[in-house]
Amino acid sequence: MLRQLDVLTKSNARKALDARRSRPKTEIAKVLATAYGHTFDPVVYTQGVPISGRLRLHQLEPNGDDPVPDITSLLERFATGGVPEDLAPSALASVVWADELADATGEARYNDLVIQAADRFESRGQGSAPKPCDPDFRTEDMFMSGAILGRAFKLTGNTKYTGILANFLLDGKIQQSHGLFWHCRSAAYYWGRGNGFAAMGLVESLTYLPEDLPQRPAIVDMYRRLMASLRRLQHPSGQLNQVLDVPGSYLEFTATCMMGYAMARGLRLGFLSADFRESVDLAWQGVAERVDDVGGVVDGCASTGVQNNVREYLDRPAIFGFDDRSGGMALWFAVEMERLDRGI
Repeated sequence: MLRQLDVLTKSNARKALDARRSRPKTEIAKVLATAYGHTFDPVVYTQGVPISGRLRLHQLEPNGDDPVPDITSLLERFATGGVPEDLAPSALASVVWADELADATGEARYNDLVIQAADRFESRGQGSAPKPCDPDFRTEDMFMSGAILGRAFKLTGNTKYTGILANFLLDGKIQQSHGLFWHCRSAAYYWGRGNGFAAMGLVESLTYLPEDLPQRPAIVDMYRRLMASLRRLQHPSGQLNQVLDVPGSYLEFTATCMMGYAMARGLRLGFLSADFRESVDLAWQGVAERVDDVGGVVDGCASTGVQNNVREYLDRPAIFGFDDRSGGMALWFAVEMERLDRGI
């Protein structure tokens, strides 16, 4: 009897996972957009990304509920006050929604927030990370700076932004010969989300860096080597490990979303060859089955700074349920996958 119950339980679990995987990408995106992107407190990228995701989803599905009135109301106080001084890169990257909200409303004042955030980045000279980035060249800052400086260049055409960004990406020297990134110069560990930040930082940068930028080929090469390495390490479930060179570490949600987003964007914009499609579809399968019908997720690594050893990365808690960081990254991934499917 116990064996029959065990077989029945496994069968039901398989059916539940199959049902999750079979949901349209836009359906999963709508679940995530309902759960996330409805607060801007604290001011940090984990709140800004899902707000952007809600706007991106509406661009794809304009006949659905319009989030713009809610978002403008949510952000009015911040937009009126402007970007505060002395913010960390993670807070500066919180305004990734600003240019999209400007497009949605026709109000250029939101674009000013991107430029204000970008102007907080200041060069410390060749070979040094720009202010306010960590002087140790953390991978998180690759995303935070790429997302903001790239958008500022798109809006203004001012090459000071691309100069700071390109030099930062190339001066870090934390990518290893096999393609993976250390978390930073003093943390020679292959943290999954750390490499996710590198992947997103590179693909966000390449989205905006001009074709004639002298450093662009080197940055494209960094991106492609990282994508090739992540593909080699991808688990059969589609996911990435919490620590990439420790196969027994738990399969981590955010790193998988970030890799998937970076691959989907790279395929859509022609940075990657078509043979990466199998890998990105597998990543989407792994993410889709780990998003429930109210936006809860499975095994998203908790907030993590630079750790002292591999054991500390392995011991970081895995969140089950509601998580802004996971939900926002999954929403961006879902929308990017739908864009890839539609060829837009």
